[in-house]
Amino acid sequence: MLDGGSLQDVAQELCKLLQRPVEIDDLSFAVLAAAGSESEIDESRRAALREGRSAPALLEHLRRSGVLARIRASFAPERIDPDDGASAYGMTMARILAPIVVARKIYGYVWIIAGKRDLEPLDFHAIEHAATVAALILFRDQTGRQAEERAESRVLSRLLSEDARIDNTLREEAGRFRLRLEALHAIVVIDPGGNEVRAVELAARNAVRRAGLVAAMGERAGRVVMLVETPKAEAISDLCERVITEAQPLEDTIRIGASPLYEDAATLHRAYEYALEALALLPALGDDRRIAHFEELGILHWLYAVPQELLAENAFARSIQRLAEHDRARGAELLHTLEVFLECDGNSVRASEKLIVHRHTLKYRLERIEELCDVDLSDPLCKLNLRAALLSRRMRSARSGD
Repeated sequence: MLDGGSLQDVAQELCKLLQRPVEIDDLSFAVLAAAGSESEIDESRRAALREGRSAPALLEHLRRSGVLARIRASFAPERIDPDDGASAYGMTMARILAPIVVARKIYGYVWIIAGKRDLEPLDFHAIEHAATVAALILFRDQTGRQAEERAESRVLSRLLSEDARIDNTLREEAGRFRLRLEALHAIVVIDPGGNEVRAVELAARNAVRRAGLVAAMGERAGRVVMLVETPKAEAISDLCERVITEAQPLEDTIRIGASPLYEDAATLHRAYEYALEALALLPALGDDRRIAHFEELGILHWLYAVPQELLAENAFARSIQRLAEHDRARGAELLHTLEVFLECDGNSVRASEKLIVHRHTLKYRLERIEELCDVDLSDPLCKLNLRAALLSRRMRSARSGD
């Protein structure tokens, strides 16, 4: 490492010592180095070498089985034997997975395909020392990139400033990162959840590279922010999906908000605000959603801008609040019933199936809702207003974190 050795040198030396294939991955399980014959590995490892990363489906299986959580908690190598689930993803050979750790912080992982000979204590010492050297190399390389990343972050901050001035100096600085300020750009904001911001940023950089896009990124207010250059909105959707895939091995769920494309670099601060708004309102779009595009928000964008005092004056908002208080006091489900009924466009058959209740039970609940709220659920305008009030309530809950 002191002589300028690379991760490939570490992989080759460890492969020679253990006499079995070795692979070194980063935090998001992208391949950084590998050594050993492909004839000695299974299809899962061959696919990882071809694709440049471990298969997301296999990593998800290892996450669900608890392997990744145990390694992250113990910082110790673990043997992984193939089971039916792993075999379905091409992992038919046992292997050792060792974390690359410095100061109780994981920088990446080392894979060792298990051979016919059981590993001895000296082998595990070799694996641990190799992981330590790999960590020092990764740390060294990261330190070397820090100046470049600070310059990248400064360019991003200037472009996202509300009073951004597009001058030749800024154009030259942006050009250092291959950004053309006259091109179309979008802003993507990633909430790392409980993950380290650095790990999420690494996953995002891998996604950008695999998508073949030009982007500048950095940390801003505890989130990862990307300025992405592309003429196609579809490319932003694809990139967001790739980021989700790259971040799949991480411990916690990430969430993403994306702005529309903007041509005027001087208005990118607005794109940033819209990406933040999409991220904030993501829970209002559905519990299982991980990505929100500003264009999807529709009426939610209008409701987002409505002052709280105006909402309090709305009769339908007051009706929804009254219904919620009734449910809390009596342990009832009238609010949820109304929400499902409206989501089913007032179709009682579909609503009763989704609620898993008899149609007579649904009819009784709807009559009770009409009585408590003094509304007519056969009136299309009334249903529209109630739906908007429910969306507003969900949106406010998402913003407050309730």
